[in-house]
Amino acid sequence: MKTIQRLAATAIVLLSPGLALAEARTSIVASDFGVFDDAKGTFTPTRTVLRAGKPEYGWMMLLDTPKRQVRYREELSGPDGVAPIVRERTVTPDDGVILNVWSADKHHPAGRYVVRVLIEDQVEKTFVFVIQ
Repeated sequence: MKTIQRLAATAIVLLSPGLALAEARTSIVASDFGVFDDAKGTFTPTRTVLRAGKPEYGWMMLLDTPKRQVRYREELSGPDGVAPIVRERTVTPDDGVILNVWSADKHHPAGRYVVRVLIEDQVEKTFVFVIQ
């Protein structure tokens, strides 16, 4: 039944150009920032990243999108003296989930960081965190 509903929705979108734009919108259902632990396979939400042990940190988002692939632009800014970093990627959501991971080490200065993520140039999420 779901297949028939999906085919019907696709046909409506293809036959209605004005509706196609509205239907193709992507939205963020849930999002969080935190620390990843590959050894344990866990993600711990936090706004504080400790440099000890070179942790992997980043964001995760659950998207509601009809698209097989989505584009995102990530803008990372840090404490004074740290040059902003901009990344643009096209990714395939895994059950609606996309993420990006960074590694902290002694070369990352302590301080306040801001990550601004734009999805399909439409929706935005901002995360603020501190590296200690």
